[in-house]
Amino acid sequence: MNGSSAVTAEGDLYFMTRNDRMNENDPISFLEQLLTEIQGFLYIFWDKIMIRRSRKVKEFLGNHNDRPITGRIPAYSPELNPDELVWIMLKYNGLPNFCPNSGEELESTVVSIMTNLKSDPARVRKTIRGSKLPLPA
Repeated sequence: MNGSSAVTAEGDLYFMTRNDRMNENDPISFLEQLLTEIQGFLYIFWDKIMIRRSRKVKEFLGNHNDRPITGRIPAYSPELNPDELVWIMLKYNGLPNFCPNSGEELESTVVSIMTNLKSDPARVRKTIRGSKLPLPA
């Protein structure tokens, strides 16, 4: 199972899961979701994973350059990524000792936990405060 997620300063959580390998269309689908659901500018900080640097993603960002503003996080720097703390919460608070029988069961459980977390904006905001990403005041 693979997933993408994003957090806002207000404590909103957005996520997308996939039960197979991600490809260059997945970041675009997720960005489309964010552009639809979030008003105003999107400040997107992500690492240099190959699917996010693909020609298709660059074209998509170029066609929507009025709203998404991207920045890079150095590789292997989860402490700079507020969203990484969401996945750490999921792993250590929601899935400890969980052994799914299938990819579908894992995805279903992850979606359930993320949906529950999404309903707790105060907890999501803690991920941003817990990050070492230098954010504007």
